[in-house]
Amino acid sequence: MRTVHGLPQIEFSTPFENLREMLDVSIDKYPGIPAYIFHEIIEGKEYTVTKDYLQLKDDINSFAAGLISQGKVRIDGFGEEHIAVIGTNSYPWVIAHNAALFGLGISVPLDKQLADHEVARLCQRGKVTVFAFDYAHLETALMVEKGNPQVHTFILLDRQDKLDEIKQDLPEIQGFGDLLAAGQPMQDLKNKFISVPIDNKEMAAIYYTSGTTAQSKGVMLSQHNIVSNIKQAVRTIPLDVGKRALSVLPLHHTFEGTVGMYCFWATGISICVNENLRTLTKNMKEWGIAIILTVPLMLITMHRQIIKNIEQKGKTKTFRFGLKLTRFLNKAGIDIRRTVFKDIHSALGGKLDMVVSGAAALPAEQHRFFTDIGITCLAGYGLTETAPILSACTPSLNIMGSVGRPLADVTLAIDSPGAADSEESAGEILAKGENVMLGYYQNEGATREVFTKDGWFKTGDIGYFDKQDCLHITGRAKSVIVLSNGKNVFPEEVEVFFNQIPGVKNVMIWGEPTERGAIDLSARFQIDKEALPDSVGIKDEEMNDWLEDEVEKINREMTEYKKVKYFIWDESEPIMTTTLKIKRNEELQRIHKELAKLNLVVRDVSGKRILFG
Repeated sequence: MRTVHGLPQIEFSTPFENLREMLDVSIDKYPGIPAYIFHEIIEGKEYTVTKDYLQLKDDINSFAAGLISQGKVRIDGFGEEHIAVIGTNSYPWVIAHNAALFGLGISVPLDKQLADHEVARLCQRGKVTVFAFDYAHLETALMVEKGNPQVHTFILLDRQDKLDEIKQDLPEIQGFGDLLAAGQPMQDLKNKFISVPIDNKEMAAIYYTSGTTAQSKGVMLSQHNIVSNIKQAVRTIPLDVGKRALSVLPLHHTFEGTVGMYCFWATGISICVNENLRTLTKNMKEWGIAIILTVPLMLITMHRQIIKNIEQKGKTKTFRFGLKLTRFLNKAGIDIRRTVFKDIHSALGGKLDMVVSGAAALPAEQHRFFTDIGITCLAGYGLTETAPILSACTPSLNIMGSVGRPLADVTLAIDSPGAADSEESAGEILAKGENVMLGYYQNEGATREVFTKDGWFKTGDIGYFDKQDCLHITGRAKSVIVLSNGKNVFPEEVEVFFNQIPGVKNVMIWGEPTERGAIDLSARFQIDKEALPDSVGIKDEEMNDWLEDEVEKINREMTEYKKVKYFIWDESEPIMTTTLKIKRNEELQRIHKELAKLNLVVRDVSGKRILFG
């Protein structure tokens, strides 16, 4: 078993043991620096609101005091609230979540894309007593109310103008703005809330995983887990005080929660709240965004759009010459990338200089592209169960195709009898560190399954270390395809190559059993016709032929047993998590259900479009 222990790369003082203390430190270190910048609509007019760290703290305390004053939420030790928060990224979401962590009880962040009945079920499993939601989730709240008698308080995070309307169906509804305003003058109650002791080793939050191959489990994280990961991250990746980051990824995921919220608090990065993806470019330009946390699919989409714009303007040769020139000069220590590619930077707001990608493997093509144009592109790796970051590339060690070395004070190991230095000798990635979860909520059996007898957390991912101790991910143990000849194929590894086909938005590869007892690699492509090369016709027959050629080109470069034998395509979105990873089991069921309707198997329709209902 090969083991690598992460060492600090940066000197960064972290004199805090819980999140409340961390915010106090930031108040002292970053006076006058905005903690949050966001838009607020008042009487139909949009305003920009700025909150510094002191105002952030007071808003958390005021909201908590306002809620306590209603008489149902107690902080006297005789009750512990489980507060669910669901909705788009917003300042009220941040306040409600942190009021729970700062003393009201346990936070239960929920995925805003879950079906209503799933939210209601998770509220039962998570013993939720307070349900905070956006107006867009009113129907969800009504279903939660019917099936969860333990929920005594509902909080509307936005649209205060809808309160009277909602009270007809939810008499227990409270408005976020009303609670905040009510609590602001209640200094005695705020002082009482601030004095609530925080046991940083006890459960602070329940995060339900968005598992791609299994039912979600409730990950129990303590403040010690979260704060440990903050300390590990800020002593590994350098961040400049005062820069602005755009909050795009959903806050109910720990990647955005730990890095996109708490690491930025700790380092004095101003968080700008993106309303939705339609306003992404507008927000980037308006606020001068320098940092974005993202997932590979977003970077792939951005890359393709940039290249398409270059082609439409007839500047492909100029762009390629610029790449050659800047690469040559970089070797001589001369960096003019942002000057040469100023038009691209202008389209991205002009200030963007760092993107951090997580949740899935980042293809080397996109990693190289953003690096080539002068944007630091860092890939990281982690899981909800590890709060979440385990490893990350840094500006000084940015190996394309890897997810970097372990963070400071994180230890990773590869459970392999071999050298664990290549795909052939790869094994399951194991982890140790203070950021590793307490366990799964009310599921001791599942908790035991993911820990070894000597305390290693089993990630379920397969990988290896290179010569510089950087980690490379090859796939998920649970998604591995075992062929009839005994060979193992990790679909994620193969999908990276097919994802590079222009116009392919998503691809899923699976092993299709045959009557002869073999397993044939099969693929389903989601096509974005607007992203296709201009030379490709959009008729089905033309698409079939073109895709056949593209698949064949890639197959020629693949090891024999990794070649895709059959494929189908259409334009519909696959079933995905909110971090844009395909839910493999559900998507495969969808494919087989559609083929069964036609009384066909994938072999019969290979190379053709299949319309999904």
